[in-house]
Amino acid sequence: IYGYDFKDYVPGLNAMVKYVYGNHFKAANGSKNMESESDVIVNYAFQQPYLKGLSLQYIRIDYGIKTGNDFGEDRFFINYCKKF
Repeated sequence: IYGYDFKDYVPGLNAMVKYVYGNHFKAANGSKNMESESDVIVNYAFQQPYLKGLSLQYIRIDYGIKTGNDFGEDRFFINYCKKF
């Protein structure tokens, strides 16, 4: 996992990359299997007072597996946090 806060360049922006790898586990058919997943996560929290609590998040997921189907996903979230 590697992350970076871009606060000195773009306040409210941060990013993270993650890589996970697994091997030598059994698939449903009994064969040895291996898999990997890499993720890129980018977050931006708005800094303007009238947008306080509003943030955006983008996640890119790439998943690969020896026995099975590889896939990729793009996810986009709009988050709002309000303190009561």
